[in-house]
Amino acid sequence: MFLSVDFIKNLEEVISKLIGTSFQILHMLPVSGGDIHRSYQIQGHRESFFIKINDADTLPNIFVLEREGLKLLKRVGGAVVPELLIAGQFNRDAFLLMPWIEKGDNSKNAQANLGRMLAFVHKNSHDYFGLEYDNYLGSLPQYNRPHISWSDFFIEERLKKTTGTK
Repeated sequence: MFLSVDFIKNLEEVISKLIGTSFQILHMLPVSGGDIHRSYQIQGHRESFFIKINDADTLPNIFVLEREGLKLLKRVGGAVVPELLIAGQFNRDAFLLMPWIEKGDNSKNAQANLGRMLAFVHKNSHDYFGLEYDNYLGSLPQYNRPHISWSDFFIEERLKKTTGTK
């Protein structure tokens, strides 16, 4: 999808405010890997960023909810969570902006570290299963009404709501 000149100028202003100095976009390179959002590497003279963009009306608040999910993961600890710069909107385009992170090591050691981080995150416990808010799983609404029992949560919030059964 086409990015307007106004969107690009707004993005340069947003980034300039965030980093405290003038930022000019030199290149916006498409990044593959997902099928829901348009994703780009934004290259400036000295800094690069990652941005995900979608129509704000199609998936309302998706990036605000993703921001909250990233904050939650960061609070839990144990995993490397990218720094979130802003979840914003310009006209009908919603966006999520983060620093660009270069591709990491894909060695057995790196994979083992990833497994340990994932295990640590999943050791997190709470008084209930669910969240205080609903969010998305990809482009699908994900319901998170709290339940005391994991099996009740999974049946009511995942299976029944996903399949449309009562």
